[in-house]
Amino acid sequence: MTSSPAPRPPSTRTLDLEAAMRASVGLLVPLLVLLAIDRLDLALYASFGAFTGLYGRNERYRLRLASVGAGAAMMLVAITTGVLLSLADAPLALEAVGLAIVLGGASLVSTAMSLVPPHPLFPVFGLVVCAAVPVDGAQARDALVTAVAAILFSAGVCMSGWLLRRWAPDAHAHRFRALPRIPVRDAAVHRD
Repeated sequence: MTSSPAPRPPSTRTLDLEAAMRASVGLLVPLLVLLAIDRLDLALYASFGAFTGLYGRNERYRLRLASVGAGAAMMLVAITTGVLLSLADAPLALEAVGLAIVLGGASLVSTAMSLVPPHPLFPVFGLVVCAAVPVDGAQARDALVTAVAAILFSAGVCMSGWLLRRWAPDAHAHRFRALPRIPVRDAAVHRD
């Protein structure tokens, strides 16, 4: 007795590749711009800003906008805190306080919004590394401008699929995969 094979579930591999492509473009373009203007000393800040592209992975666009916005805010706070700690030549104890604040805030936001990736690793990493690189006033300004530009570009790349899906004729609708992930926003995390 033979049975027919079970139907295959829709592939999420394409969605994974789309997310990886968005993150890659969000990182590659700022790095190429820095290479073109001979400012690779700012690559660190562009790279951490581009981490914004890792949020909002397979969500529908309204939810993705909120997730990418939360990721962008977390990365901006972490990078800014790290740069300011470096600029002030802060003692290790003050860096630990800054780290605890960013870690707690990022954990709260990640949990409350069910972000993917679900942990505060990227903001923590951004703060620690940015705080470890010595900067003066002009370098700090350039670092923050670079980070903001990379964050905005990466967020734009993350949301670009919305335009592609809107502008694509119905004949090409089959090329776009459904966006299956609907996260559960956990407001109860604020009460615990």
